[in-house]
Amino acid sequence: MTDLPSRAPAESQKFRRRVLGWEPVTDLGWIVTLADPAWPGVPLSLISDDESVPVLPSVSVEVNHVDAAYAASSPATPDGDGNVFNVLSQR
Repeated sequence: MTDLPSRAPAESQKFRRRVLGWEPVTDLGWIVTLADPAWPGVPLSLISDDESVPVLPSVSVEVNHVDAAYAASSPATPDGDGNVFNVLSQR
């Protein structure tokens, strides 16, 4: 899913709810994921400052092998084009 940087996540969330009808799926404070209830498989995340990482990710991807992905690279290492991926797994 795409991660959009947001300096005002609450306002951005309200805008997307009002204009697009998207509802929050997950809200961790520093990142909120929204999706259209009719298309829940196409979410969008609004991401604000996360002091635990040096660079905000461009995209989040869910994998079954998150431990292997972390072992192969640091979580904040950019790819060849400079994009940082947030690799996650639902356990």
